[in-house]
Amino acid sequence: MAIIREEHQQNYTVIKNQIFNNPKMSIKAKGLLCFMLSKPNGCDFSINGLKSQLKEGRDSIASTLRELEDFKYIRSEQSKNGSKFFTTQQTL
Repeated sequence: MAIIREEHQQNYTVIKNQIFNNPKMSIKAKGLLCFMLSKPNGCDFSINGLKSQLKEGRDSIASTLRELEDFKYIRSEQSKNGSKFFTTQQTL
């Protein structure tokens, strides 16, 4: 099987290989993190915000976000109205 690769000049995201090569992290967590990293700063990364953009349900998104928090790829914060949202770590 061959992998088809394209040369990119614009509209792409650079992601560290350590994310993909972590054997302890699920493919679902890797995919969600890559999705989040492809979005601009200020994007709605609350569970409801992600649910509106993805096929997965609330519980699936919540458990995947917890996994990413455990690996320290994201952190949770409280908004002014008390709802929880997530941000990616600056070191990625």
